[in-house]
Amino acid sequence: MRRLSRAATLAELNATSFSTLGQSCLSGVVLNLTASLVIFYLWRRDSSERYLAFWSSAHLSSAVRWLFIYPAVTADSVPAQAMAALCAGATISLNLLGVYSLIPGRRLDLRMLAACRTWGVESENRPQR
Repeated sequence: MRRLSRAATLAELNATSFSTLGQSCLSGVVLNLTASLVIFYLWRRDSSERYLAFWSSAHLSSAVRWLFIYPAVTADSVPAQAMAALCAGATISLNLLGVYSLIPGRRLDLRMLAACRTWGVESENRPQR
């Protein structure tokens, strides 16, 4: 195996048999898809556990996100970058819904969820000092 110099371009890195990025994306898809299927099976066994449905959907969304990351990085595909970002937001939102449904005696308030997501997006976009 040849050593890559610091000046190696992304195209040269991808010319190897299967780059580390490709391996990461493949393992991300397989692991998240497996987790989604196992959690979905557990939810089907007891459908009163709503958090399992949310977490299964979150892992499925994360698997789809990993599918879009490889073309987003290697081909600089703007639509793939947008889809990966949307799937990341959906993953975070679904995980938040799953955790929120675990709190006993609380109803789901979509206004609270929207406020949390808006605050999270705004705090990420603030300039760092």
